[in-house]
Amino acid sequence: MKVAGTGEHTLSVSQTGERMFDRDSNYKYANCRMILLKWKNDNNANAGFEYVCGSKGVEDRDAYIELKKLERGTYYFYIEMEWPANHCLSTF
Repeated sequence: MKVAGTGEHTLSVSQTGERMFDRDSNYKYANCRMILLKWKNDNNANAGFEYVCGSKGVEDRDAYIELKKLERGTYYFYIEMEWPANHCLSTF
């Protein structure tokens, strides 16, 4: 993602609410890991990345990272979901 100017930003991941499923569905929220990396130099493809921050949501519907002062630049936001074995997305 490209950030045009320095400022406050929030990055988030929201899962389908458990109330959208039958009570006996045993629906569980997935664990979520998020990592934010900044591209070191937009003009140099070999410059690499800089770790900015990370967060972990443990069986929560919403996981987020609040950034009080995110600098202008190009960022990569990685999200890893750890879906439970009984996760049911096929009910929709």
